[in-house]
Parts: sequence; structure tokens; C-alpha cells
Amino acid sequence: MKLTLCMIVKNEQADLARCVESVTPIIDDLVIVDTGSDDNTVDVAESLGARVCHHRWTNDFSAARNAALGYVAEGWALCLDADEMISPRDHPRIRALIDDDRIDGYYLVQRHYLRGAGYVNQRPVVGEYPQMERGFSSYSQNYAMRLYRKRSDYVYTGRVHENLVCKNPATRWVTAKTDVVIHHYGKSGDRRRLEEKMREYLRLGELKVEETPGDPKARFELGVQLHELGRFEECIGYFTEAFELDPAYSKSLFYIGSAHYKLGRLDEARRALEEMIRIDSAHADALVNLAGVERQEGNVDKAIALFDRAIEANGGMFTAWFNKGALLSGESRFDQAEPCFARAIELDPCHVPAMFGHWQCLVFTSNYQRAGSEMVEWLRRFPRTGELVNQAVAKYLSMRRFDLVANALAPLVDTLDNARSYAALGAAQFGVGDIDNAEMNLEKALELDENDIDARVNLAQLKEVCRHDYRSAIAHYEQVLNRCKDHELCVERLSALRSSG
Repeated sequence: MKLTLCMIVKNEQADLARCVESVTPIIDDLVIVDTGSDDNTVDVAESLGARVCHHRWTNDFSAARNAALGYVAEGWALCLDADEMISPRDHPRIRALIDDDRIDGYYLVQRHYLRGAGYVNQRPVVGEYPQMERGFSSYSQNYAMRLYRKRSDYVYTGRVHENLVCKNPATRWVTAKTDVVIHHYGKSGDRRRLEEKMREYLRLGELKVEETPGDPKARFELGVQLHELGRFEECIGYFTEAFELDPAYSKSLFYIGSAHYKLGRLDEARRALEEMIRIDSAHADALVNLAGVERQEGNVDKAIALFDRAIEANGGMFTAWFNKGALLSGESRFDQAEPCFARAIELDPCHVPAMFGHWQCLVFTSNYQRAGSEMVEWLRRFPRTGELVNQAVAKYLSMRRFDLVANALAPLVDTLDNARSYAALGAAQFGVGDIDNAEMNLEKALELDENDIDARVNLAQLKEVCRHDYRSAIAHYEQVLNRCKDHELCVERLSALRSSG
């Protein structure tokens, strides 16, 4: 059975070849319709052996896709976007699917690779497709009709988020779902370009809503677009309309609850999320959001129970593990928080706040050796983790937890290698009476930054109280007052030393 790869493109010179080459062994023809590229997309397409056609862009994805389908002669069409690929391991499956005379169209799994956390329906990458996963730690996915017979009665409708439908009721249209995966990288690419696409989809979605009064799908899609753009107030009305028009769009309740939660309206968020959970008790995203409501209202045990329900529903849900760990850590239940952060790091090995949370749990449970070895590795891979460490150390010093800071910071200070860290370690060591090391680290801090007032004040006190080196102490106090003339401690100590000398 003949298989044609059918694509619409615009300014896709960077991705087009990878997409086409990912399916070249199984396709018999290649149709690429360009909708107005001003880069080298057309040249790339021609070099790949495509039949390149041109279609004037009319703000309508369905019109462009139907134009592309018009160039497919017979057999089956495989529809991909330039930022998508199919793994070689699924090639035999696709050939087998199109040889089944009983089916006319297949829904493939569209897997969107993600960077970071906080996405709806986010799942961990588990090494199922090593060549395709490219170091991503998570994805979300949905079914998409992308493999179907070429028949004149099969057409796309909707100017955005288009659907393939059979316009003639007398024509057979039998569809099935498969586990063949389309690997989509568009949600993790250039941020500026992604935001441009989102704004374009929003504009087209607004037109679609205007053109299709009473269509719940169009309203739900526009609500999702607004939610993704952080326009929470605006999205609520569209989700409400979608659910009122068709209760099958019950996921609208989750988005309504999420939007109210983002806007700080906890009562409204609770009502929508509880209704969502009543309809779908295993809706992990709703459970996590409701846990957030309970947490903000001080209901710690209820929040933890909801996080546990979310984890039971989706054991690979990063946000459930991370937020449960953060809640337990905030309650000083570090021994319970530690495995939550550990699991979160497994799910997203690049998430710096999870690394910091895990380190902090190890520190507060006196597991300093493990805390140090892990954090040294993280600092080398993710230097910005050091800022979280420095902020935490400053807080611990203000709590006079000198022993904790001395033990936690000592393994890290050479890797951090900045005045702030040496100054903090020196202060902690001074506080626990480790004078020699305190003096060494305070002096190191001043070598790196002679204007570090905290390091100089502590060193002055150490010289005065422990070394009885009053001349050095006076010199350090004077240097502080040269930069901060109203520093009360230095004024007091300098006056005392001069009057006694």
C-alpha cells in the first residue's frame, strides 16, 4: 500500500530534514506544501526529493492541510509537522497498520517533550525511545489523527486545532488508536519562537470561537491557549462555556480551578477542583492543585493526603513528589521529605530546587557526608545551585546554627569558591570555636573581596578576642568604618580598644 508523507511548512529549514529522514525508509512519496517561507525551507524540501507546492496562507490550518491532501494521489497519508519525528522501531508497525483493510484512520500518540516542571499531564521519560528522548526528562502526550487513507470525503475542518472528518455519511470511516509515537520537540525549542506560535494560535483560536457559536471544543481549546499564556482571568469564561455546552468537557473544571488558584481565589479554586475530582477521582493534576489550596490554608495533613492520592494515580508525577517534599521540609519533617525530593530528582535530574531541597534534608538529618558529595556534583553541573546554598547558609547563621553551617558548608566551599561562602564558613567556625580554620577562611574571603564587611568584622573580633592581636583588630575595624561609618559594633569596639591602649 502506497504511503505519502504529507506536510505543510513555513520557515522550517532547521528541522525539516530531520523529520523527513526519520520516515524516509517507509514512505513512497513526499508532498510538502509551503505557506510562505522566507528562509531556505523550499530548497531543503527539494533537496529531500519532495514534490514542493505552494499555498497562500489564509489564517486557516485546515485550508492548508486540505490543499496538501489534494496533491496526494492514492493510498495512505502520514501527516507530520517539521518539529516531529518517528522512531525506526515503529516503522514496521506503520507498514502493518496500513495493510489492515478494516481501518481507515489511526490515532497516533503525539508525545511532547518538555523541559522543566509544572505542565499538565506531565510524565517521566523512562528510556523507551533512547534515540528520540535526547536527554529530556519528561513529556506530555495525546492522541492525534495522523495516519489515514486518502479519500476525497476525508477533509480537515477548523482553522486551528484542526480535525480530520468524513464529510459524507455514506463513506466508511473506521478509526482506531495505536501506540505508535510521534516525537514532538516544538514545546521545548526556542522560547521566542514558541511564544510567537502560541500567540498566533491564540489569534486563530479567537477567530474560531467567533465563527463557531455553541462549539464547546473551540471554547475549550481557546481556554487552554489562554491558560498556557498565563492569562488566567480570561480563560475561566471559555472553560465555563465549554463545560456548560457539553459536560463531556469536564477537564474544564480542572483548568477553572487551576486559574482561580493562580489568581489566589482559594474558595473558587476548591469548588472547581473538588467537582473535577468527584467526576475523576484519579485526576492527578487536580489533586495536586487542591493540595496546594489546603497547604495555603494551613491544612497540612489534608494536603499531604492529596499529594499521596496524586502519587497513587500517577507515580511519575514530578510536581506531586516535589511539592510534598517542600511541604514536609517546611514543617521540619526532613526525614520524610528526603525520599520525596530524591524521587523528584529521579524524575527531573536537572531540577535545581529539588536538588537543593534534598541537600537541605540531608543537612538537617546530619547526613553531612552524603549532602556534601551530592551537592559538589550538582554545583559542578548546575552552578546556580550555589546561590540557593548561600541564601540558606545566611538564614542558618541568623538562627545561630553554627554547627550545622560549619559541617554543611565545609565540603562545598572550595567548589563554591566565592567570598560569601568563605565568609559564612569562617563565621560558623568562629561560632563553634574552630579558630584556626575560621581565621583562614575569613582571610580567604577578604582576599576574594576586600569589601566584604561581615568577613572583616568577624575577623576583627577573632583577632581581638582570640588572638589578642589588637593592632590587627583595630586595623580591620577602621577599614569597616571607612566604608560604613555608622557600624555600631565597630564604633564600640574601636573606642574600647583605643581607650584601653
